[in-house]
Amino acid sequence: MKNNILSGKKYLLIHGYSDYAEYINYKDSLSNAHWFPWLQREIVRKEGQCQALEMPRPYEPIYEDWARLFSQFELDKNTYLIGYSCGGGFLVRYLSENDVKVGGIYLVAPWLDPEKMLGTGFFQFNLDKDMYTKTDFIKVIYSDNDDRSIDVSVKILKDGLDNNESGKVDFILFKNKGHFCEGDLNGREFPELLESILSEN
Repeated sequence: MKNNILSGKKYLLIHGYSDYAEYINYKDSLSNAHWFPWLQREIVRKEGQCQALEMPRPYEPIYEDWARLFSQFELDKNTYLIGYSCGGGFLVRYLSENDVKVGGIYLVAPWLDPEKMLGTGFFQFNLDKDMYTKTDFIKVIYSDNDDRSIDVSVKILKDGLDNNESGKVDFILFKNKGHFCEGDLNGREFPELLESILSEN
């Protein structure tokens, strides 16, 4: 495998939600949690660029604040977006509401707050059924033993995204990966995601 396989490509990684107690007591910032540093390092080793963004107030997320920070980054056909949990849901809304084009989207255990847990209006939006037209592919990665709210969120995407003709939306089910956090993966590596990224190049 050539080391420059990802040359010219840039990856933006968006972390998820955290309750306040977890946020202030966790050993790392959310942008450095779980498998994020490992994936960032592996992408850089393949000559790609990768930034894990630290989103504002993840324990009480305001969509407009996240969107304001995210919009500072230039998105183009060489940009690939990786959203984890609430970060995945954020990308779904952002792509639904903005006229942008990106190379690809990875949604890892995407969460759309179907039980209306957040009181900030973060997920008050209409899903763009044609979101696939804004990218070369969408990969939705989920596990068979995650929380019910993730199952419901994935079903919303399955039912809401028009994929009959495009074939661009791929739902990838893993077994026994939980919420793809450090404890569920028994470590801070996620080789299956890296393999998926490399397979698209």
